[in-house]
Amino acid sequence: MFEEYDLKIKKLLSGKYGGTKWKEILSDHREKIAQIQHERLVHLLVMIFVGMVMVLFSLAAIISQNIYLTLFCVPLIFLF
Repeated sequence: MFEEYDLKIKKLLSGKYGGTKWKEILSDHREKIAQIQHERLVHLLVMIFVGMVMVLFSLAAIISQNIYLTLFCVPLIFLF
C-alpha cells in the first residue's frame, strides 16, 4: 500500500513528467497521511488496552496468590 504510493511520488518528483497537477497530488498526500495517522492511533489504543489488562491481571494475581492467574499473565507480558 505505502510502497506503491512512495514509488509514485518519487516518479513525480524526479521531474520526468510535465504538467503535474500539484493540487491533486497534495490532496492525495493529505489522504495518505490521514490513513497513516489512523493506523497509528489504532495501534496506540490497542497497546494501551493490552497494558491496562496486563496491569489488572498482574495485580489480581498478586493479591489472590493464584498460580493459574499468574500463568495467565505471562502471555500478556510478552504481548506488551
